[in-house]
Amino acid sequence: MAAHPLARAPSGPAPAPGPRAWPAAHAFAARLQHGPLAPGLALAAGTFAALGFAPIGIFACTVFGLAALVVLAEAAPRRAAYLGWAWGIGHFALGTRWIAEAFAYQDKMPAWLGWPVVLGLAALLATMPMLACGLVWRWARRAPALARLF
Repeated sequence: MAAHPLARAPSGPAPAPGPRAWPAAHAFAARLQHGPLAPGLALAAGTFAALGFAPIGIFACTVFGLAALVVLAEAAPRRAAYLGWAWGIGHFALGTRWIAEAFAYQDKMPAWLGWPVVLGLAALLATMPMLACGLVWRWARRAPALARLF
């Protein structure tokens, strides 16, 4: 007697779809993660994610920018950390651009100093997504359930 097609499997949950389930998507993601354009894509995704904050406020941009970071950060741990740093530079450079504008209105500060300060601050703040991507990559290999929390 054949089992009903909608019947549940008797033992445990179904296995998660892996690279064999979506071979074209997996190959495309692997090319993105390890290709020469990956740092530029991470930088652009971080900048795109910053569009979700004030004054622009398009929340969907933040969601898609973070999703791009998740896809890109599935590379090796050092590569994931590097891509997280590139994403953070794009995100924080656009998010803190108001500091460069403030330098233009200060009488005793040179206006040209604003953008180097913004980029330096963005590089410093980008260490947070860098550490997050590197650590979550390591945790995902050891404890996948714990990595899903992040």
